[in-house]
Amino acid sequence: MIKIVVENTVSQIVGFLDKEVLKDLDNNLSYFVQGYIFSKAFRDGWWDPKQKKWCKWDGKQHLITGSLRFKTGLLKRVKNILINNQIEFEVDDRRKEVKFGKKIKLNGVQSRPYQKRVLEAVLKNNDGIVASATGSGKSIMIAQLIASTNVKTMIYVIGIDLLYQMSETFKKVFGTEVGVIGDGRADIKKINVCTVWTASNALDDEYEAFDDEDQAKKEKFDDSNKEKIVKAIKEAEMTIYDECQMLATKTLQTINTSSENAYYKFGYSGTPFRDDGADLLLEAVCGKVIVEVTPTELIRDL
Repeated sequence: MIKIVVENTVSQIVGFLDKEVLKDLDNNLSYFVQGYIFSKAFRDGWWDPKQKKWCKWDGKQHLITGSLRFKTGLLKRVKNILINNQIEFEVDDRRKEVKFGKKIKLNGVQSRPYQKRVLEAVLKNNDGIVASATGSGKSIMIAQLIASTNVKTMIYVIGIDLLYQMSETFKKVFGTEVGVIGDGRADIKKINVCTVWTASNALDDEYEAFDDEDQAKKEKFDDSNKEKIVKAIKEAEMTIYDECQMLATKTLQTINTSSENAYYKFGYSGTPFRDDGADLLLEAVCGKVIVEVTPTELIRDL
């Protein structure tokens, strides 16, 4: 019997699979890297002295290893592949389910019908992507999720402007201070807003800038905060990624790998689909799109 061992960040298929099933898994868990045809490794290859043979890159990013390990966000996809190949399997889910805390009362928030629909969708899942059109009130929808779950939470944002904007929004609607991690600060609480840059520095990761990031606004980093920031990242029971289309970057992949206790993982974005083929990397962290709010729906609800 095939077994899928599930952990918070990485899962693994255990047992024998024939070549055709392995090929199907690899085909469905890989994508062509943008610009691969211009790569020397793809065009010419290289000599590997250890294997004593000429090697050549196939131009793909493979999200399942030779030992059949894969990011847990791809679990549903893996299950479907095995089912389609008529492979019987059992799931050994070793994740520790996190119970919701006491619901937080939100101040001055009037929920629109589509926001209620989004909340219902995310509460039925422990991961997923929310595709919400511009103007849908993404911060409020995130606040509604946090208020309903009330677990140790890290919300990752890009840049210090969003750090302060979102933390101020949460402070108003929750009626209490929230943690601010970034720009030299590490005021850690149960619910925290954290910049990706600061998390990257705390994890000693080489920061990979985002295409639309304002590089003129430089953050500060206090080395004395490093240990407690890493602790907050590892202990978070829920991670929320604002503008989750950026999850394909190496930096956010590193943060996800370090979020070893995050049972709940959600991404929010107005444009969660990429044009470079790396949508699979988003899914690897947060799973599939579970709910969508369209511009048409926003107009209807005005």
